[in-house]
Amino acid sequence: METSSTKILNSDAGIIIKLLNEALCEGWREFYQSFWFGSQLHDAKMKKEMEPEILAHVSQELNHGVIVANRIEQLGGTPVINPSDWTKLACSSYKAPIINNIDSILYQNLKEKRSAVRKYKKIIDFTRRRDQITNQIASRIFNEESEHEHHIELWLSRFVMTREDF
Repeated sequence: METSSTKILNSDAGIIIKLLNEALCEGWREFYQSFWFGSQLHDAKMKKEMEPEILAHVSQELNHGVIVANRIEQLGGTPVINPSDWTKLACSSYKAPIINNIDSILYQNLKEKRSAVRKYKKIIDFTRRRDQITNQIASRIFNEESEHEHHIELWLSRFVMTREDF
């Protein structure tokens, strides 16, 4: 069913849906990776320091997925639901981190975050004068992804670069 907002957006709705589906695919990969990353923390000090923040990231990533999928549906599109499509539609390639190697996991997670930040910036720029609802959604997610990126950079500097503390 076509909504009035879809009619107003005209041909831009298809482009916005495509951009949102790309972001959704990247977000589902990030959700999986953040959840999986948390399960790899074995060091007691590291786990105590990082686990609450990782769980917050996981929760926010899931929420991003729900919000983006809802917006895609509001615009008359269909959210990507098949995990095999995540790597096809995401703008960055996924390289599985080395199991039990926190350095590898953190660097891969940082790469994913930076990709998400770029994707949401692209959505913000495209929707600025076209679709204020999507623009506000993308701006909020952009801010949260930027915060996640900052957390990962801090972890890298505190836990990986100063490994002798452990």
